[in-house]
Amino acid sequence: MYNFIYAFCAGLDSSTARNIMEYLHQLSRSGRTIIFSIHQPRYSIFKLFDILFVIAAGHCIYHGPANDVLQFFASIGFTCEQHDNPTDFILDICQGDYRSALPSAELSDTNKPDKNKSQLAQDLHNFYVQSPIYTNMKKQIDSMNSLCNDSSIVMSLKDRLPDKSRLHEIFYVSQRTLRNAFRNPGLIGVQTFMSVFLGILIGLIYMNTDRSMDTGLKNRIGAIFFITTNQIFSSLSALDIFIRERQLFQHENASGYYHVSTYFISKLVCDIIPLRTIPSVLFSVIAYFSIGFQQTAAKYFIFFFGILTTTLCSSSLCFFVSASVEVFGVANVVAAMFCVLTLVFSGYLVEVDSVVIFLSWIKWISIFRYSTNIFSINEFNGLQLCLKNNTNICPLDGKTILKNQKIEYTSEWDLWKNFVALAGIILGFLMLTYIQLRRMKKTK
Repeated sequence: MYNFIYAFCAGLDSSTARNIMEYLHQLSRSGRTIIFSIHQPRYSIFKLFDILFVIAAGHCIYHGPANDVLQFFASIGFTCEQHDNPTDFILDICQGDYRSALPSAELSDTNKPDKNKSQLAQDLHNFYVQSPIYTNMKKQIDSMNSLCNDSSIVMSLKDRLPDKSRLHEIFYVSQRTLRNAFRNPGLIGVQTFMSVFLGILIGLIYMNTDRSMDTGLKNRIGAIFFITTNQIFSSLSALDIFIRERQLFQHENASGYYHVSTYFISKLVCDIIPLRTIPSVLFSVIAYFSIGFQQTAAKYFIFFFGILTTTLCSSSLCFFVSASVEVFGVANVVAAMFCVLTLVFSGYLVEVDSVVIFLSWIKWISIFRYSTNIFSINEFNGLQLCLKNNTNICPLDGKTILKNQKIEYTSEWDLWKNFVALAGIILGFLMLTYIQLRRMKKTK
């Protein structure tokens, strides 16, 4: 927390405004200075004020203790009626409407129609300058200025200020993001439910796939393609991560509340853990063992990391699009077009080597291609497929299947290089996302 807190209370109902002001009042009693602007508060809020600064037509007509404001205006001839709201009374004076006040004969000429509001405000300012309240406030300000000019005192005050480290910023922004997420748990709930539902659905469709050369091979290839497609398209829910809070981020960053990197890291952490990692764990556990892939711990964990990496890769694409586009509908179209285009180059829908050369480069940025390679190598390596009517005869091994699918596998590196490619795509999109956030026009 900081020693100065700036608040702007507008557009709130009176009850909510009072609750906020009570919290700010409590903070002020813990050694913090609260500076705020509020429009037409009710009397229960007015009683919480310590110092008032009243401006009319650009002129200061009062600056001093809130408890003395009515006495000051009464001293210059403006008396607040017994049951009138003091804030309404002060606003009427600021607007030059004295019908709720009782001006003295000395100020009777200020109500003449030939005087504009600026002149009326100037007259009120002159009365304030001549008052004892102004003299006391000026003495306090002058004493504070003299203290500020003392370098030893300034250094002492600086030492008392809390550290504004990047970790503190990340903690508070992440805390706010998580609270907002739990206050509206629909997205987390739906994302988790859909992962469980799709895991069960895929498990039921490909339940206990056998090791036959026809059905077993076809079902394994279909399951791999289905799983990859599901993981990529289900991550499109990340498209609104920066669109939803775009204006809030622009305002807060321009006001110096936190750095761009703070907001970026906080949003990634709060999105990746609850919305990407947990659903990936649930989906992989349900789908892998239901389908009947090779039941070894090493292959399961490779499958899980493949699921998680694919999800993060698709999410990073959505992060970049979300930071670049202001309208959700446009962002949805752009991300879907990228996914559909790279889907063609996964190796399932077209022979990649036969595509014209000026389009064949797309295979190097195809998330589908690298993901299906991971799942295919992980499953078919070490797998023997047998005849359907005689399981003792297994003439087809997994390496032959990989070769027929044009998937290169001669060493372990051929598996891990696909993870490296996906990690490169993730880092590339995240870097572009950060650049877009920095380029975003900031407005206070």
